[in-house]
Amino acid sequence: MIFLNLLILELTIEELNFINKNECCRLATCSRNKPHVVPVSYIFSEGFFYIATDYKTKKLFNIKNNPYVSIV
Repeated sequence: MIFLNLLILELTIEELNFINKNECCRLATCSRNKPHVVPVSYIFSEGFFYIATDYKTKKLFNIKNNPYVSIV
């Protein structure tokens, strides 16, 4: 499981409602200056997005080498 801490300190009620009403987003990672964007399911709790992945995925490899990611 990947633990992504939300860096935005304050979210509006509307933003929190949107996040909590959905369960899918796009996770962008990067390796060798090439972006890798994939749809993922998540659980959002106490400022964290929880995303499960297999050990041999490109996204996990990328995160281990470069922990900076984006979620859309």
